[in-house]
Amino acid sequence: MTHCLAFSRGSVAVRKTSRAALFLSVACAVVGHGPALSFEPQQIRFELIRAKTVSETDQVRVTGLPPAELARFKSLNSTSQQQAVFPVSVAKEPSNGTASPMLGSYRVEAMAVVFEPRFPFREGVSYQSAWNLQIGSPASKKFAIELSDQTAPEVAQVYPTSKTLPENQLKFYIHFSKAMRQGEAYQHIQLFEKATGKLVKTPFLELGEELWDPDGRRFTLYFDPGRIKRGLQPRRLFGPTLEAGKDYTLVVSQGWKDASAGKPLKQSFRKTFRATEPDTTVPDHRQWKVISPAGGTKRPLKIEFNEPLDHAMLHRVIQPESPQGELVNGVAEVLRGETSWVFTPSQKWSVGIHTLKISAALEDRAGNSIGRPFEVDMIENATKQIPDEYVTLRFRVR
Repeated sequence: MTHCLAFSRGSVAVRKTSRAALFLSVACAVVGHGPALSFEPQQIRFELIRAKTVSETDQVRVTGLPPAELARFKSLNSTSQQQAVFPVSVAKEPSNGTASPMLGSYRVEAMAVVFEPRFPFREGVSYQSAWNLQIGSPASKKFAIELSDQTAPEVAQVYPTSKTLPENQLKFYIHFSKAMRQGEAYQHIQLFEKATGKLVKTPFLELGEELWDPDGRRFTLYFDPGRIKRGLQPRRLFGPTLEAGKDYTLVVSQGWKDASAGKPLKQSFRKTFRATEPDTTVPDHRQWKVISPAGGTKRPLKIEFNEPLDHAMLHRVIQPESPQGELVNGVAEVLRGETSWVFTPSQKWSVGIHTLKISAALEDRAGNSIGRPFEVDMIENATKQIPDEYVTLRFRVR
């Protein structure tokens, strides 16, 4: 819910506006001292803008500043000096003193000064911002971020879903019910040998920039490729992460909190699986079974694979085309342990020969793509590769 707060000396008026995004603005009366100010105090406005996606950041913007104040801010050459002029902090009661300014970055955009916190604002917390004028009393405001969804986050699913995975399994996709805090994923994920309870040391590739989808609900977790590919130094020193014939448990700890309200997971999550012999062969699209729909209907098109394939990629790398070569719009589902692809069109199927356009980058669970095996430099006859960017399959709609 959006609130617009208009401040005047001795009174506060509040009115509700749209529910789109939290947007607060305030006109702050400034009591001038010394020479008369060359601008109207009511022009100074603060805006709190919440990020809508994980690729964006929260912001506090100040507009309506006189040119002299903008020039003064531009001349500041350190964050501490910028914080002294434009502090943003957690709001505290007067008896508790003044909170330290939040960490973040500042920039000037046209006639606005923007503060972006290093960490997102949290729901249920009150904040305060101010502009300490060179002449006159500070302009300031407080704002509270309302609590929205109070349910605890959960691990919705981990892909692959199978209880048996190849020794050279490349990655997991961990799906959450809510957007999660980023930058701390590897603190909350561990791998154990089931029989002994022993922690598997450094099994994953810990990237400086974690791999999340735009909504912050799907985390991609890679095994360390250095311990997958044969002949590489990490594998020689520490051995493979997974060994065929052994059982393992992937654990996502309950302490991981969501990005908005800071609520921890409802409970820890465990996925137990058995490692099998490594998979070193590329997916063969010629062995897929295509089940055609009937013309003039919206019945789904189905593909049955001869092995489980990459869950996330299956949602974007297979595209049906009409007999006229036009893309067929619709929704794809991945079922049966990632061995089945079901596509429901948005319009009725036309009669004729259709084409499935499939990216050669499509991978199986071990990272072998249609174009080449994961261990391409280690496998005999690996020079036999598909040169085209796409492969195709045809199916007839009757």
